Amino acid sequence: MKFRTGFVSNSSSSSFCIYGIELDEYEFIEKVKKMHPELEDADCSYELSEGLNTTLDIELPSEYETAYIGRSWSSIGDEETGKQFKESVEKEIKKVFGEDIKCSTHEEVWNG
Repeated sequence: MKFRTGFVSNSSSSSFCIYGIELDEYEFIEKVKKMHPELEDADCSYELSEGLNTTLDIELPSEYETAYIGRSWSSIGDEETGKQFKESVEKEIKKVFGEDIKCSTHEEVWNG
């Protein structure tokens, strides 16, 4: 009999670690429509996120009401410093969601 003593992953779980923002679905919809009036007719957060012209990752899990927007820490370029990474994310988030946004690191794990 063999025993596994290392890390065992659960294939029904998913996780992420981003630098960016966390908004509830209502805030997400309100901020996008305020900053992007051309998307006023979109019916839901998924339609809004598809209408945005951005390099940001937008995580809208169906069973939760929280939107996570930013860039994965694993996407830092080889020649990019942590400060440059944060500044580029903050600049893009402010372009999409407005100046009144504060970024931070967000980690989440879902088990299915």
